[in-house]
Amino acid sequence: MAESELIQVVKLAEKSLLGAILIDSSDGSTMIVDYTKFRIKPDYFLDSTLWDNRNSRVYKAMLECKSPNQIAVAKKLNEMKMLKSGDCAYLRELVADCPTIYVYQDCIKVILESAMQRGIIKEAIGTNSYKGLRFERA
Repeated sequence: MAESELIQVVKLAEKSLLGAILIDSSDGSTMIVDYTKFRIKPDYFLDSTLWDNRNSRVYKAMLECKSPNQIAVAKKLNEMKMLKSGDCAYLRELVADCPTIYVYQDCIKVILESAMQRGIIKEAIGTNSYKGLRFERA
């Protein structure tokens, strides 16, 4: 699988998980997806170190909400001074694009594996163990 395809899979998993959480909490009843029990941290999202870190910001706001529906997350982003132009439309997009809330376990697995792989690479680069290695595309 080419690098860009893998990144697209991870991004889709992130968006699907966020959409599942938003859909699941939209009616205020008991949530099927217990997002507070995830081992996922906001910095596990691909965009956590980028300027437009939309997914990690949205997830961070969700963790602060009792019921993370679209309105509550938008308000929390605003309270946290993290609301940016286009975020409310993005929350609607997350809900519209989510195939089903029952994909969340697969999404969590993809996000955790991706974060772990990035951590290994960062550690290798940080310890200079990458010197002399050549990376080639398959």
